[in-house]
Amino acid sequence: MNRSSVRRGGSRMRVNAQLIDAESGGHIWAERYDRDIGDMFAVQDEISRAVAMAIEPAVHAAEQVRASRVPPANLDAWEAFHRGMWFLEQMDPGSNDQAREFFQRAIALDPRFAPPHAWLTQVWLNQRHVFFNHGGQDVVALAKAAALRAAALDPNDAASHAALSWSFYMNGDPVSGVASGERALALNPNHVEAHRALAQNLVFLGRVEQSRDTLLTCLLLCPRGSRNWLTLHQLTAIHYMAGDYEAAAAAGLRVMEVRPRAVTHRWLIAALARLDRIDEAKMVMDAARGVLGMSFDEYARLKAPSTSDHFHEHVKEGLRLAGWEG
Repeated sequence: MNRSSVRRGGSRMRVNAQLIDAESGGHIWAERYDRDIGDMFAVQDEISRAVAMAIEPAVHAAEQVRASRVPPANLDAWEAFHRGMWFLEQMDPGSNDQAREFFQRAIALDPRFAPPHAWLTQVWLNQRHVFFNHGGQDVVALAKAAALRAAALDPNDAASHAALSWSFYMNGDPVSGVASGERALALNPNHVEAHRALAQNLVFLGRVEQSRDTLLTCLLLCPRGSRNWLTLHQLTAIHYMAGDYEAAAAAGLRVMEVRPRAVTHRWLIAALARLDRIDEAKMVMDAARGVLGMSFDEYARLKAPSTSDHFHEHVKEGLRLAGWEG
């Protein structure tokens, strides 16, 4: 439920907007806008865009909280899906498995419901590139199958095409990944996950600056999103590739504040070392050794699909400045 009020004083106007949970009466989101009233239509458009960008993540988060309160035996497909989304965002191996189970449950309850198919792609992506645990499964094939099924069920769903973009990235096909990302954004220009997927495929093609611009757009579109740390994780690597070590370090440290287990360490360590902040770099390296699911040497040598040989050597050089002997 949306509530709003408008007050005017001279050439200024103040708009107060609130989003209320109709079920509980609790506040989900609120914001105040103070603007000149000279061009009423421009003001209206600006506020409409800001409200739309703020409401989507708020509603998404509220749905997850609501679904998490429902006993599992009574979950319908929609609620199972949002319970899965809640677990997906915890970003640890156990929660990732729980997310997969709830998405699969949602599919069992309603096989033609596209969103759980789309977000299963993220589960498989996490297993491969975040937790480095394939579990003996061909997660690349599973991700592509889930994304293709989602797009077949709902060709006009931006999330499905974003999932396809991620699956093409995992398959080493960034050209198709860019096409799918652009298709998702044609359907919904404000879809943050589509921007993230597009950015990762762009860097795969060596289009680093365009990738960075795309990720910065993510933060503008969704300044309060619970998955913003993922954008910052990507930006840490992109800033480093672009030679902006200050920005890379700043983004990486923000990730560590909220997700100390995120696999952002190598880019952050290398950026800090390039800035001659060696003691900080060593502290992050020590922390990484305590949370990674593999040895630090394995992790440091692991090359992401989108990282060229040149950039991979560039980050290893930064790690060596921090004392890594690899």
